Amino acid sequence: MMAKRAPAGPDMSEVERQVRAAGLDRAWTQFRDDVLAAARQVAAQRDAATGVAAASEPWPPMIVTPVPTER
Repeated sequence: MMAKRAPAGPDMSEVERQVRAAGLDRAWTQFRDDVLAAARQVAAQRDAATGVAAASEPWPPMIVTPVPTER
């Protein structure tokens, strides 16, 4: 029986790109280890999540009917 491997951590360049896109440049420079630890946690949780696809909604689409207006 093979042991389960831990998921690989996120790529450093990908983390840095997302940090800059989120406007967290200051956190990246001051707390790089903490930001990387948070990115690893997110990656682990994302890999563990199953079921709902990223683009799907858990409810049917809303159907809007026009309201009759009085003239």
